[in-house]
Amino acid sequence: IKKTGVGNETQSGSNETILVHILLSGLFHYLNNEVMYLVLSNVHPITLAVGNTMKRVFIIAAGVLVFSTPVTLQTAVGSTIGIGGVFLYSMVKQWYGDNDQTRNACLCGLRVR
Repeated sequence: IKKTGVGNETQSGSNETILVHILLSGLFHYLNNEVMYLVLSNVHPITLAVGNTMKRVFIIAAGVLVFSTPVTLQTAVGSTIGIGGVFLYSMVKQWYGDNDQTRNACLCGLRVR
């Protein structure tokens, strides 16, 4: 056990905390991959990619709000591109849907199932 010069505190507590965080990070990454494979078997791959993109945009927004992270121009442009791409994808998917009712709803901004 290595002792620090301030207050004779040991680093074993911080080392254990780091190890627990690393193990939890690995576990959550593994579970995320398992869920992605389960979802991929039920939805179209493009739908999964759009959902993954929205998840990343949400993480950026949560980081800005929770950690008071300053928004740089690059972050703002990237988030705008992500959100705009998802919007355009959904509009194009509705436009080239199965019938005219879906195309007309797209033009009016409505969602038809």
